[in-house]
Amino acid sequence: MLSEIIHIMEYTLYIYLSVSVGYIVLFSAASHFFKQEKYPAPTVRQYPTTCVPKPMPHCAKNASA
Repeated sequence: MLSEIIHIMEYTLYIYLSVSVGYIVLFSAASHFFKQEKYPAPTVRQYPTTCVPKPMPHCAKNASA
């Protein structure tokens, strides 16, 4: 009984991993045949934006009390 359950779990795991590996192989093969377009390099350097929240007035009042 226990060996049957283990065999079923092994087959289920094998099928799950086979589908996962097949998915990766399929898309890696597709990326091999269809190359990405090359875009020109930007002429102006763009920096990431940093957002810093402004403290709320009611929080500052409670902090000093």
